[in-house]
Amino acid sequence: MGNDIKLPAVQRKDLQTSQKSVLKESKEHLLDEIEKISQRVAAITQQIDQIEHNLKEINRNIDYYKSIITEMSNALHQLEIEEINANLSRENYIERGKLG
Repeated sequence: MGNDIKLPAVQRKDLQTSQKSVLKESKEHLLDEIEKISQRVAAITQQIDQIEHNLKEINRNIDYYKSIITEMSNALHQLEIEEINANLSRENYIERGKLG
């Protein structure tokens, strides 16, 4: 304790004022940075929402085109069956003509 140096009251007051000023500036800087980060988070959240909306739209389009492809595939299959039946009928008709 004998080696402790005490600053005069005026210097202590100046030091306290200086420290308070630095703390206030640091606090303001941190609040500004927090605000910037909050704005970035809000912008990113908005982008994510837009991406989710776009993905839902894409999924709806995929479902729509899948249903069209399924309908076309079924129609093609039906046409193939009708063509096979027509060919069998033609062959039967020709065979009957040869026999008759």
